[in-house]
Amino acid sequence: MIRISAISIITLFLTQLGYSQVMISNGGILSTQGQALVFLNQIDLVNNGRLDHSGALTVLGSITNNDSFVCASNATNTVSLDQNWTNNGGYSSGDGSIIFNGTDQTIGGSVLSSFYDLILQGQIGETKTAQISMEVKDSLILTNSELALLTNTLTLAKASINVTRDTGYISTDFPGKVIANMDITSTVDIEIPLGYSIDEDDYRPFTLKAPNRGLYEFALYGNNPTIDGFDEFELNDSICRIHDEYYYYLKTSFAALDYTIKLTSDEDEYTKLAFWKSSEWEKLTNSKELSTTEMEASQNPNQGYYLSLGVEQPFAYAGEDAVDRDGGTYTLQGDGYLTRLTFMNWSPDKDLSCTDCFEPVLTFGEAGKFVLTVDNGVGCIDRDTVEIIHLREEVFTENAFTPNNDNLNEVFRPKLLSNETLVNIEVYNRWGQKVYEGIDGWDGTYRGSIAPQGAYAYLLTIDQGLLKGEKRVYNSHGTLTLLR
Repeated sequence: MIRISAISIITLFLTQLGYSQVMISNGGILSTQGQALVFLNQIDLVNNGRLDHSGALTVLGSITNNDSFVCASNATNTVSLDQNWTNNGGYSSGDGSIIFNGTDQTIGGSVLSSFYDLILQGQIGETKTAQISMEVKDSLILTNSELALLTNTLTLAKASINVTRDTGYISTDFPGKVIANMDITSTVDIEIPLGYSIDEDDYRPFTLKAPNRGLYEFALYGNNPTIDGFDEFELNDSICRIHDEYYYYLKTSFAALDYTIKLTSDEDEYTKLAFWKSSEWEKLTNSKELSTTEMEASQNPNQGYYLSLGVEQPFAYAGEDAVDRDGGTYTLQGDGYLTRLTFMNWSPDKDLSCTDCFEPVLTFGEAGKFVLTVDNGVGCIDRDTVEIIHLREEVFTENAFTPNNDNLNEVFRPKLLSNETLVNIEVYNRWGQKVYEGIDGWDGTYRGSIAPQGAYAYLLTIDQGLLKGEKRVYNSHGTLTLLR
């Protein structure tokens, strides 16, 4: 057994270039006791036996544990390394800290590592990559590093302690995740620091609102959900679009969870969360905007959902088709669901009191079909059509016309509404001769010759089409004057 006594300092300098430097414990016991300080300069530490550690161990290389690595429970032991950590054996962290000081380090091996306090030092843009699932029993300090879990799992055994960070975050690839064990019911908000790139705008944490005790799961996947089997185009009619750059995963415990997520200023069209249900994305109705950069939601106990930002589908309802029998005005009975940024419009706009309100007043005139359109400006549109039929007891006709080739009032023909069809016109002179019959209108000629100026009688037959196949035949007669 190699025993390093209290407050002793052993410094090994092996700096010869051309080959890697390795300190190997082959089956014996390597023990650092008390306040021992051990510094291995440019050396990898490989433990093939038993390493009992109490004090400060600094390795400016990698650590590989193939057997037994036991740290003391004295709240003072530290392990610091500049390169990679590989655990293939039994590792007991005690209640000390392990500090990753290097650039783009890995945490791997064939056996899960359970750290007590894990400290990831580094500059912005540096990554610590987990090549196997891992656990942190007490506190996690990210500083400026990305902890890339890949498809692995990070368990925070004491999630009531907020993860400490400057700009660092935890990233996941499907189906990697963070399991947060809320060891106590918290009286404060807890942040799960998720992100998916070095861009500050892509830091998108879950903030848990005073969560209850329980085991919760979280992930943020920085890719289109379709890649992982959650087709972005399979949408319930409550949602017209989801975010195509990232999505979340959240699983609750035996208690419900209230939480918030962050949005960027250019994501203001997203007003709800959507969740993947069976085979499509559906609106999470209990989600809502707190501001243009924050959304809140709640999730019931024992539910696991994949979540995305959602653009709600606006809905248009133009009202029921109707017959206006009073011949004056009619108020359209429109309705709908408008999200923020949504505008509405009626068309055609003729004879309507407004085109951007749900209940415009239609003045007797060109009735017919009116289309209500709602549009949120980002490609989500809905339309509905209503047909309004005017039923009038008297059809207006001019009592004189002037077929003199001045293109004004050249033909005798009644003015019809959109629901009316001219069936026949008959025109008679004062001797009872029929001078015209048809539906094109009388142009003031008889058998190819100009009819004389004077008074004539007419008969009209009009089909007043109503709704759903209902019809009414209108017959009218009167006199008109032909003027030259």
